[in-house]
Amino acid sequence: MDPKEKDLLERTFEYSRENNKMLKKMRTSAKFWSFMRIIYWAVIIGGAIGVYYYIQPYLDNLLDIYKQVLNLKDSFLPTAGNSI
Repeated sequence: MDPKEKDLLERTFEYSRENNKMLKKMRTSAKFWSFMRIIYWAVIIGGAIGVYYYIQPYLDNLLDIYKQVLNLKDSFLPTAGNSI
């Protein structure tokens, strides 16, 4: 093997090592961001469930008031069959 071929082979080997290091870093980064994406959605979904759990008594109260108002409206307005 002449010196030019040996030099070319050594440079190619060094480039392959650098590429391998970069690929490992990219794979590690992709795994990390996949994990962070799961955490992100867990926080969003968990927060939405938590907010609903916290607000649910107030929503139930508002729904009861709305039903009472509808019942009052029905008791004061004549029905279509009883009109004059």
